[in-house]
Amino acid sequence: MSVAEGRIDRVSGTANFWLGHGFGLFATAAYTDSKDEDPASPGYGHALAYVPDTTARAGVTWVNTANVKVTLAASYVGDRESNVADDPLDSYWTADAFLTWEPFDKRFELQLAAYNLLDEKFLVAPNTPGWGQTFTGLLKVRF
Repeated sequence: MSVAEGRIDRVSGTANFWLGHGFGLFATAAYTDSKDEDPASPGYGHALAYVPDTTARAGVTWVNTANVKVTLAASYVGDRESNVADDPLDSYWTADAFLTWEPFDKRFELQLAAYNLLDEKFLVAPNTPGWGQTFTGLLKVRF
């Protein structure tokens, strides 16, 4: 569904806490206010489709002197309007993990990520399931 005119206002806050021995806690929360401002749209005056009111991520990160960073996080996506009237999308949580290694004076960066580790079932659109367990990798070379 396309909208000719809409509005999104977002505010977020982040907190970090160092535990020591390379461990740290983090949390980020965001509130989003959106509105469909297209009079020709069937969702006119309502929140934009697929834009959640609230999102959050919290977790723990460990960093060591060998330029290795490991993160375990919980991610939250709040309720969302869909493009189908009276069929909102429910909120969901996922557990995610990340590993980053930057050897050789940070000339290389290897990133490995695992999303939705607990295989949470959720919808990204009406009758469209979200991703299951997903694993990604990325290698960067800096010149």
